[in-house]
Amino acid sequence: MRALAPRLSGYATNPVDGVRSHYEVFGPERAERTVLLLPTWSLVHSRIWKMQVPFLARSGYRVVTFDGRGNGLSDLPATGYGPRDYTNDALAVIDACGVERADVVGFSAGARTATYLAGLHPERVATVVYIAPSMAPRAAGKRQIEPFLAEPPDREGWNKYNAVHWREDIEDFVRWFAAQVHPEPHSTKPQDDTLAWSRGTTPEVLVRTVVEGGMPELRELWELVAVPVLFVHGDDDRIIPLANTLELAADLPQAELVVFEGSGHAPQVRDPVRFNLLLRDFLERTAAPPVARNRGEAAAHAGA
Repeated sequence: MRALAPRLSGYATNPVDGVRSHYEVFGPERAERTVLLLPTWSLVHSRIWKMQVPFLARSGYRVVTFDGRGNGLSDLPATGYGPRDYTNDALAVIDACGVERADVVGFSAGARTATYLAGLHPERVATVVYIAPSMAPRAAGKRQIEPFLAEPPDREGWNKYNAVHWREDIEDFVRWFAAQVHPEPHSTKPQDDTLAWSRGTTPEVLVRTVVEGGMPELRELWELVAVPVLFVHGDDDRIIPLANTLELAADLPQAELVVFEGSGHAPQVRDPVRFNLLLRDFLERTAAPPVARNRGEAAAHAGA
């Protein structure tokens, strides 16, 4: 049972590699603004936004979500898990939905896609909301993949974040990782959700997201982000330190930053009411409304 059923759904095809992304659209058909809730890491799918979708739709926004490649109802290609792949997927989705310009929300790894969209396609982005962004533009070119691919010294703590361990015992990793993402008291439900949603992907997909996840141009793209920006981060984040977001926010003079005390890596899950109201307030006072291509949305509806 879902709190709100999508108004339409369908598949958008990436024109570069043919990968299909399953999307859903919620909210009024003639909404003036569209909120694009981006996929995060392919460990989970678009249900990660279940606390946001009904609120935003009932607040008058068109809301678009889609399963990131490698999970859910989207295709699981053998390769193609770099930031440009996810960015092209996002463009294909908003094109299929008839959306010219969107307010973009990126959580964790989804922040990379949001930055590529804002940097490479600024005409398609009205605002960006970053939740615990998993990226470091100042160190974007520095990557060491070999330790990740090699046999870990043991299977404890962050040594579980390892390709060998994932291939041998992915469920052990996911249970541990979910506890790091949601470390707050009484967080068993989101931890259980993470484990359930992780079964929509494979260890090999997750390995490819790491191996192919380099972002050598991120620093240059970061300097091109010129739209209004909101950062949200929990001060008990055990995945991405708050200091990382403080550094990112300092680079953008137009950015706002809100810290959720006592929250872990997913403040929109831990405190959805506060986050949703914060997001709505930000949207209400920023940017001109995007224009939807009605014929495009009609075509998407016909093909759903």
